[in-house]
Amino acid sequence: MKRTALACILAFGGLAVYADAPPKNLSYANFNLVRTRNIFDPERQPYSAHLPPVAAHPSAPPIPDYVAVTGTLVTEEKALAFFGGSRPEFNAVLGVSGTVANMKVTRITPEHVEVNRAGKPFVIPVGQQLALDGTAPIAAAPKTEAPSAPPAPPSAGAPGQADIIRRMMERRQKEIR
Repeated sequence: MKRTALACILAFGGLAVYADAPPKNLSYANFNLVRTRNIFDPERQPYSAHLPPVAAHPSAPPIPDYVAVTGTLVTEEKALAFFGGSRPEFNAVLGVSGTVANMKVTRITPEHVEVNRAGKPFVIPVGQQLALDGTAPIAAAPKTEAPSAPPAPPSAGAPGQADIIRRMMERRQKEIR
């Protein structure tokens, strides 16, 4: 037993392990790692000691304003359209006659939303965007009276795949009606 204790003391260099006393004047600056990487600090900033500050590219074009129809909810009692966009005020849930981005909602269907913008009626399909400042092409076409034809099925790679896609599209058209 004494040999084991003596071997442990010699293995750790005698009592030199306990010879280092902690510094007397500790401050918060001594714990820089804790201060910079504290995950509980709500005012924590990204650590960037090795990277120079990134400046915005001066020639980057501004993002154009847009409104997108993200979805619709149509029941017998009410119809709602869900909008999102490039500004927080464009994020809205509106019914018929609601207004977003100077556009008045005139009709809501499961497939699209009809709006009136600057006196012109537009149809915005669900999942499409409408550019507001004219810098980007308008994703939604002006309203037409004739209903659009269902989209053509994608080209099939396997022989039976085209038939499956056609049947799925026919089933979806029946569900919509």
